Amino acid sequence: MAKIKEYHNKWVYNDKSFETCQVNDYGFLYEITHNISNKKYIGKKLFWNKLRTTESNWKNYYPSSIDKTTYLEYTRKIIRVFDETTYKNSHSKIYENKWLYQDKEFDIDNIPKNVNSFVYIIEDTINQKWYIGKKTFYFKKNGNKFLNSDWQFYYGSNEFLQIEVKNNDKNLFKRKILHLCQSRAEASYLELREQIEHRCLEKETYYNHWIDVKVTKSHLNKFNERNRYNNLCNKD
Repeated sequence: MAKIKEYHNKWVYNDKSFETCQVNDYGFLYEITHNISNKKYIGKKLFWNKLRTTESNWKNYYPSSIDKTTYLEYTRKIIRVFDETTYKNSHSKIYENKWLYQDKEFDIDNIPKNVNSFVYIIEDTINQKWYIGKKTFYFKKNGNKFLNSDWQFYYGSNEFLQIEVKNNDKNLFKRKILHLCQSRAEASYLELREQIEHRCLEKETYYNHWIDVKVTKSHLNKFNERNRYNNLCNKD
């Protein structure tokens, strides 16, 4: 009989020791941190072998670059558990400095089913400047399959803002979702409306350098219908 390895230095998930995975759990995103140097290792790991008949070595897994004699000097944290589809489409990054929507942190589980994009404002607290833009939550692959975009890690398309983000702590850039949108046309229109209302092109305190949008009223039929309905409800 094969000797079962003891499970030492257990993974931590949601501030609790993670003992067993469920049948639908496919893999996880992890962060392993050295307790003294604070050096971090970030990656993904499968719970099962390729045939999903037995569990992988996930319980005692460490990246190969870590010296075996120092294993107990590390804290192993599971950031997120994935099903098979989400695991294969996920980024091996930790979603830090989260987007805020209505003053609450916004994650992938908060995206309504009928929403595909959003309008946002980013505040650069170092230079006291702002940027207004739009971003899609998903993109299509092979015509039908929707995959998660890089929206969690997105800091706008402006090159000057991107340089500031690259050279500084990302937590110094406040990211706020202004509108959740049901179509790209709706996002384009609301982005334009916010840029005009904030007078982005008139002020040096905005990174926005140009505005280019083409939207017709027919593109906004559902958006206008929702607004009329909401206005009627508010009157009552």
